[in-house]
Amino acid sequence: MAPGQSQQNAMKGLQLFIADLRASQKTKDHARRIQNELSNIRKQFSQKGGLNSYQRKKYVAKMAYIYITTNAGMIQELLFGLDQCVQLLKSNNFSDKWVGYMTLELFFNHSVVRNQVMEKTVSCLKSDLSSNDPNIISLALHFIGIVGNRDDIFADNLSDIVFGLLRSPVTDNFIKRKACLALLALIRYKPEVFSNLEEKKRTLWIERITTLLGEGDDDSLLLSLLPLLEFIAANIDVHPLYRLIPQLTDILHDCLSKRAVNVAPSDYKVTDLPNPWLIGKCTSLLDILVSDNGENLIGANVDQRTLGKLRMCVSSAVNLVSVESTDPVAKNAQYTVFFDMLGLACKLDPTNEAIVNSVEGLHNLIACTDLNIRYSTFDLLIKICRLNGRTAIVAVQNNHLSNLFEMLRREGDVTLLRKIIDLLVIITDSNNFKSVVQELLLALQNHKSMGFSLIEDLALKIEKLIERNADDLNWFVISSLKLLSANTSIKDDHVWKRICQIVVNNEPLHKLACEHLIQYLGSPNVAESLVKAGVFLLSEYAQLITDKVSAGDLFNLFTERYFQVGNLTKAMILPAMLKLYHVEPRLSSVVVKFYQLELNSFDVILQTRSYECLKIIQYTKMNDMTFLDKLLPGMPPFTNSSSTINLASKLQQNELLTLDQPSSSGEKSSVSSASTTQQQQQPAPPRSRKDTKLYHSQPLTPGWEAGFKRMAIHKQGVFYQDILMSILFRVERKVDQPSTSKISLTFVNKSHRDISGLSCEIIPFRADNNPQYVFQVVRSPEYKLAAQSGSRTVLEFEITTRFPFPQEQSPLLSLQFKCGGQHSNYRLKIGYTIISTLLPSDNGISLPQFIQRWKSIGDSLGKSGEYSDTIKHQGGEITQAKVLSLLPKIGFDIVEQNSVSNTVFAGGIIHTKSSANYGCLLKIKVSQTENVIDISCRTTSTEDLSRFVVNCVKKAIDQ
Repeated sequence: MAPGQSQQNAMKGLQLFIADLRASQKTKDHARRIQNELSNIRKQFSQKGGLNSYQRKKYVAKMAYIYITTNAGMIQELLFGLDQCVQLLKSNNFSDKWVGYMTLELFFNHSVVRNQVMEKTVSCLKSDLSSNDPNIISLALHFIGIVGNRDDIFADNLSDIVFGLLRSPVTDNFIKRKACLALLALIRYKPEVFSNLEEKKRTLWIERITTLLGEGDDDSLLLSLLPLLEFIAANIDVHPLYRLIPQLTDILHDCLSKRAVNVAPSDYKVTDLPNPWLIGKCTSLLDILVSDNGENLIGANVDQRTLGKLRMCVSSAVNLVSVESTDPVAKNAQYTVFFDMLGLACKLDPTNEAIVNSVEGLHNLIACTDLNIRYSTFDLLIKICRLNGRTAIVAVQNNHLSNLFEMLRREGDVTLLRKIIDLLVIITDSNNFKSVVQELLLALQNHKSMGFSLIEDLALKIEKLIERNADDLNWFVISSLKLLSANTSIKDDHVWKRICQIVVNNEPLHKLACEHLIQYLGSPNVAESLVKAGVFLLSEYAQLITDKVSAGDLFNLFTERYFQVGNLTKAMILPAMLKLYHVEPRLSSVVVKFYQLELNSFDVILQTRSYECLKIIQYTKMNDMTFLDKLLPGMPPFTNSSSTINLASKLQQNELLTLDQPSSSGEKSSVSSASTTQQQQQPAPPRSRKDTKLYHSQPLTPGWEAGFKRMAIHKQGVFYQDILMSILFRVERKVDQPSTSKISLTFVNKSHRDISGLSCEIIPFRADNNPQYVFQVVRSPEYKLAAQSGSRTVLEFEITTRFPFPQEQSPLLSLQFKCGGQHSNYRLKIGYTIISTLLPSDNGISLPQFIQRWKSIGDSLGKSGEYSDTIKHQGGEITQAKVLSLLPKIGFDIVEQNSVSNTVFAGGIIHTKSSANYGCLLKIKVSQTENVIDISCRTTSTEDLSRFVVNCVKKAIDQ
């Protein structure tokens, strides 16, 4: 119970007022009592002496109850009390503020209220958010969380303050929980306040928020934080949150482990399942972070240990549902976790066997009596078929297609029907499309539980399946007309227009479609959409079927249907009769009489069309049919700039082409072939950084260069250190793959406080389809370090050079953590350069060999394989001995020689994975008197490799 709430219960006048209203049996008595009370409240508010705190609270509380009991119908009569509500907000007493905020939360649904007191309310909120009393801050955050989505002013004025509470090291977790939800309410309503921040500030906000993920073991804070992170990932920027995948995996693993059951707080425990709410929110965020095909899991910043933990979590969730439970709450929690985790498993690169087993296990749940479980089962089956492609689809086709047909026939729940239809559409291919279309057509004609929206969707799906998979002209026409005859009343008449489009563009269908249409139009009850298609096609191709049906019979058929359809269809029939007259001029008398009758129609459009057609016939009689021949030359094919509908050629080749044609209403319909169906069902590619914007936006931590140089020269040492943390490095080159190195970074706690929320990310220069280097995380660090000085955790990753690259494009380490309430982040450039793959030749190199190779490169490549530069050192003396000791550490083979003084000759081989191995020769002349060295390099590459090598050597020497 909130502080001061007991005082509200002591308001006798309020209690008596509520009792009177509840005792009023008649509506008039109820309204009279409210009006009397409102009159009394107005009188009290207008007293010159003012009201004390108790009276003001009592009368405002009465107004709130009047608002509730009248279902917000008397808001206009309550506006006079808004100033008194604001007075309560300005009070320093908690109970005053509680009543004020509670009442305004109700009233702020109305714009008239916001217009009157918005500015005053925001001012009070700013003051309360800066209070030292956590209860006052909580009231303000509650108010923002409830009404923060009512107006832009809240987000514009309060986002920074709420974020300040979230990032402050002195804010209690109790307040941070509420601040997370309040900030989420603000940015949901207006994401621009976050996304439009300048890049540096937006990055800072995200870093501060993500660091909260590692704060202690406060489950309630995590439950408030995870929805905020999910919104940021989905709507603001997903890249900074990729690094959280290992941490989220650890949280999931802890929740699903057996030991978690014993230590979980009772408030967050459902029988033997600890905190299913936290599991659900973690899974939901991971579902966004993990791309549809899981490539970003197997790629850069996620190690195999994390992947193994995720798969263990899936296995634990599957085991949950095998435990029978009589408690409906526990059973619901078990299945919720099961479906969430199995949905995530679709993205974890499962084996074909695992996919088939998942499909079989889910199919067994379809027979469950629980409607929610059945719905979730179908939803997950659809997801598995979409993400895991052919394997899952074949498993459903081979084993469960007939069962799906049976469920389609007897299912009475509309939501489940929709899911069954979606699943059938996904698994339809060239092998089963006829049976699927037949069952869907039967469902469309016979299912009484379908609503209009589902009927519309189903008709459109059937039409696309027919067009996409048709391999027989007769089947195409029959199925299409069956669809039209279902009388679905499709909005915008998409289906019949699309069918007419395809018939027009395929000459073999002209006569065939007309013959079938005659049979349908002769039936007693005909769907209006079928009448429209019949009128359009029969009038256009009447001359093709004169051997079976005369133009006069068609006229009689159109006349009969004319009085059974709406005005829009009538407007189509009138010019169709003119086309029949064009085919058979002897119909002129009956056509003219019909038009003369319609000149008296109540509809202006019908009058106008009848008059126009009548005048055209009169003109042709006075002259000849030449004018009508030019007016009705025949329907041209539907075309656009990209493609032409040609079903006939498609059928002859037994393959389906992608069709994308405008309908006669101006809409576009895109239908894919069977060969592209599976491509469409394949998951989307993972989110990747194809530009260098993220790389260049990282402000490097001061002092980064020292560690970069050490790593470029030495195999182990100190990469970076300060009073909080020391980072040690170790570089191991693979003997069998010289282009690949394993780099271990050890994070050591130097403080005497816990380090929490530790997360890191390796940021490459670019990560498109052909980067200069690639890396794979082998081991992710723990996100917590104990307070004992010297506690440590390790990040290990392998990096492979594919093509030569300059040292300016070396990968970056982005590290962030929280220690003693202080947020720290490091941006360090890793000392991995092109000379990190340099190795000496197996047999060494002599001076004559060096000279010969130097000359050979110069003769073959000229200046394109050479680069020279000069270093003038200011800090200290550069000696030949220093250069001689440094180059072997880098990987160069020193040429033993005494012939040329003050000059060092060296050579080696640079290894790359995808291009080639390059010979590299180096000549360094040292001038000790002027403290200057001249560096020249020749390589067997015509690219900039020699320049890259010289710059790396300069960086190593100039220290």
